[in-house]
Amino acid sequence: MHEINQDLEINTKELVFVLLKRIWISVIAAVLCAVIGTVYATNYITPMYSSRARLYIIGSQNTGMFSSSELSAYATLTKDYVNLIRSRTILEGVVESNDLDIGINQLNSCISVSSPENTRIIDVSVSYPDPLMAKKICDSVCSEVQRKVIERMKSEQITVWDWGNLPAYPSSPNIREYTMYGAAAGFFIPLALFAILYIFDDSLITTENVETRLGVNVIGTIPYSKALSGRRTRSDSKPQDNQKSEKKK
Repeated sequence: MHEINQDLEINTKELVFVLLKRIWISVIAAVLCAVIGTVYATNYITPMYSSRARLYIIGSQNTGMFSSSELSAYATLTKDYVNLIRSRTILEGVVESNDLDIGINQLNSCISVSSPENTRIIDVSVSYPDPLMAKKICDSVCSEVQRKVIERMKSEQITVWDWGNLPAYPSSPNIREYTMYGAAAGFFIPLALFAILYIFDDSLITTENVETRLGVNVIGTIPYSKALSGRRTRSDSKPQDNQKSEKKK
């Protein structure tokens, strides 16, 4: 067990050495991928602007005291309104009132509705490529919900607390995130490839490789000389050249 752990430690050290030797490749790849991520997010992704509004459900009583059953009823009512905001009736009214050239499914994907837990507050958010249109759609959603509740439920329980704001800056894409993700991918992917190549490389290069993988002791080594190898190659080629010259004669 001690020998196995020692071999594993030696292999780990070799792996770290191999990765450190080639880390400059990962650094260059990280810089290039960071630039690619920034250029892609800046030029090839449509900026989206988010406008946020807030609705509030009015209680039937003016006092601030509610029983547990009333609080439970308001919580259920809030969930119902959250689901109704994304209903086909509301979306069709928003498309018609703003003369939008998109369908209700595409409009639905631009709308986000949520409600903080144990509150009668409903937050509506609309993301759209045009900041002014994002605000108009957000306000239209709130107006349409309020109008439909009064029209169909004969109730004025819901009111607009905050109308949609006019966004000054795009909410997406996050250029910094694309740059960071690109840099991380460019740095770690080459390192992972080098590690995989090292793990599956079964070539015997050093005496340590021979002793570790074959389990035999190395008695000695024969040095390699390029000069001697070149002489041997030239000497081997001379008899062939002499034979060719004799054939020509």
